[in-house]
Amino acid sequence: MQIGNALYNEKKYLEARSEFQSAVQYAEIVKEGAIWVNFMDKEIARRKALEQPAS
Repeated sequence: MQIGNALYNEKKYLEARSEFQSAVQYAEIVKEGAIWVNFMDKEIARRKALEQPAS
């Protein structure tokens, strides 16, 4: 989880998502990891939308 947070802070969103996805396998943090994966999916989609030229 800490690596995912560090990567998120560095704006390395795809790498951060991968780390959070890996965290989901651990029972102690499965819920928190799933929340972060969901958040990262939305953040990645938002960033892609912002990169699109305005129409």
